[in-house]
Amino acid sequence: MSNGIFSTFNFPRCPISISSNSIKTLGINCSIESKTMEASQKPTILFIHGSWHNPNYFAPIRALFESQGFPTECPLQATYNAQPHSTLSLNDDVEVIQASPTQLTEDGKEVIVIMHSYVGVFGSEAVLESFGKKARQNSGLPGGVTRLLYLAAFLLPLGASLATIFGAVPSFIIVEASSL
Repeated sequence: MSNGIFSTFNFPRCPISISSNSIKTLGINCSIESKTMEASQKPTILFIHGSWHNPNYFAPIRALFESQGFPTECPLQATYNAQPHSTLSLNDDVEVIQASPTQLTEDGKEVIVIMHSYVGVFGSEAVLESFGKKARQNSGLPGGVTRLLYLAAFLLPLGASLATIFGAVPSFIIVEASSL
């Protein structure tokens, strides 16, 4: 017997429940009838994938949100599938992360940012406070980031790193000079 999204999209621990007439996810409750609401009134769901995933991984869940009128985006991380000894760095991924909310908030849209896996390490700092809805309202600007959600991700205090949390770089992270 199917239990909705869990078997359909093979996200066994995704925090989504679905019934025949509604979807409740990420603190957003919208009934099927809300499809009449303009998509521009619904927040954009910005997925930021982890190291070993790409935007295709989120295609099924994005389709679910989009079927309910929520616009979605999932930019490709600069370091995804980077070759050994690449000159790409964490800063390149930060630039990708900052580009999307910059454009979306400049367009006056409200944004929910979902950070997956590795992005939790630096995502809280990459999504600048100035992107926040409250900060934008204080400046007389529309839109802004309304939520940061961590999906199977590290949630670190501002200014912290994995090394400061674990006392050293975790053994599952291989550090090589001048490479990813």
